[in-house]
Amino acid sequence: MQQFRLKEGKGGKNAALTQEQIPTFREAIQSARGEVLVNLDAKADVYEDAFDVLKTTGTIDQIVMKKWMAPEDSPIGAIAPFNQVMAMPVLSEETALDLDSLAKQFSAPPSPLNSSSRRWISPGTPG
Repeated sequence: MQQFRLKEGKGGKNAALTQEQIPTFREAIQSARGEVLVNLDAKADVYEDAFDVLKTTGTIDQIVMKKWMAPEDSPIGAIAPFNQVMAMPVLSEETALDLDSLAKQFSAPPSPLNSSSRRWISPGTPG
């Protein structure tokens, strides 16, 4: 990917090439550090490599990793490296309609609201 250059404006067939390269995953994560929450929706099994980059760049807290899950899989919170980051199971339609499987993937106990945790309800309330 580093051999390619971005195009000017909105791109397209006739757009001129710039000197800007497509950033590596590490470069993109370093640029995002402390600025945004990153949604990592990988289409290949690159989670361990991505997690290594997150550890070395100090960005573990600002990423959400997604993983396709089947009903027979362990809960996502029990699978490395998903047990060390914010993780979101992606469920098939069949799994999502199977309440037992759904409950298994989202096994965190409910957290009741109490009066001290309701500040977010009032607009303009400082965090």
